[in-house]
Amino acid sequence: MNGAGTAENPYIIMNSDDLYSMTETGGDSICFSLGADIDLGFTEYAEKFQPIPLKCLKFSGNGYMIRNVNLNLPDGSANVFTIVNDTENSTVTIDNLILENIRLIGENVFVFASGDNKKYNVSLEYCSFSLNEVVYTSDAKNTEGIRNCLFHDTNIAMDTDYCTFSAQVDFTKTHPLFSGDIIRHTQIKSEMTTADFLSIDDRYNAPLSCVTISDSYMFWSIKRRGTGSTVSFAMSSVDCNFSRFYMVCEVISGISTVYWKGHIGTPYFYDSQVLKKHISTIKINAGSAATSSDVKNILGLTTEQCKDAEYLRSVGFECLGAEV
Repeated sequence: MNGAGTAENPYIIMNSDDLYSMTETGGDSICFSLGADIDLGFTEYAEKFQPIPLKCLKFSGNGYMIRNVNLNLPDGSANVFTIVNDTENSTVTIDNLILENIRLIGENVFVFASGDNKKYNVSLEYCSFSLNEVVYTSDAKNTEGIRNCLFHDTNIAMDTDYCTFSAQVDFTKTHPLFSGDIIRHTQIKSEMTTADFLSIDDRYNAPLSCVTISDSYMFWSIKRRGTGSTVSFAMSSVDCNFSRFYMVCEVISGISTVYWKGHIGTPYFYDSQVLKKHISTIKINAGSAATSSDVKNILGLTTEQCKDAEYLRSVGFECLGAEV
């Protein structure tokens, strides 16, 4: 690889061989950068994908993409990246990276996993991840000591800024998309299908579990497989924190009531007309200690109000243009 591995002159990754050589050439202070798109669909990894090793201080995508990851391990863990740094609690920064056409099937599924059970931090900036098909084959639950989620395993803490995430996920039982993460200036689109729901008070297995989200947008939909009576569903846990947040919530089937839990620090809104096409009720912090500000700050607006910048300013939102 060309380059010196420094921040000013990183190693340049041009192909899949370079990508997988990071184990040998990398280290806690080494920087890598993509110099081209890498399509794994036309390599030896098309049928037998191996997780990409991240042994580095920084991995920059430079706006290039890694695409066509296909990993089917119904009796094991399927992940895209494995972090194998020398120093525990080191931070791997990833910026301007695009992941496209990612298909993962496994008992556990992660984008990032620790390769040696050490604790690591992942910082994502200006990244776009598109997970086209994710299938969980296990109904294993998280506990206080096990905090797995779609984007990382229990040993990794993630901080994101100016990112876009898209995922189509099939659960045996509902499982976190994010757990213990800090999410800022980020767009999230999640289409979820599940065979069963967990207790609405299960704080470790809500799709948003113990996260802090600000200045972000989320579109989500959920469908319950099979037939039977409708059930209640908790999208977030009580220890989440939300501020300057907008969601579009389209519940497709099998749910009567959506519970939204956590601290709602600033006005945050959703389109109640869209929601009411599918369910009867959304409840804020029901079953836990809801503060008056939590209830006051979440606004079920009409579609017209959601598009009216003057009205949104009047209820506490910053709008840059005449319309939103």
